[in-house]
Amino acid sequence: KSGHDFDKKFIDTMIDCHEKAIKKLEDASTDNDNDQNAKNWASTQIASLTAHLQEAKMIKENMDKK
Repeated sequence: KSGHDFDKKFIDTMIDCHEKAIKKLEDASTDNDNDQNAKNWASTQIASLTAHLQEAKMIKENMDKK
């Protein structure tokens, strides 16, 4: 892929990967098998990944308008 097709595939992949990562962090932050430090770390990472996900979705939305 190249050009717009590459960009579209790339942003779709970024959205998918961010959604999966957020889900894993949410699970890790509530998993009773994890120690408290792991839960805390996972919890602190969710906000920044969610912000990145929202940015990626905005980029996709702008790309779809073209």
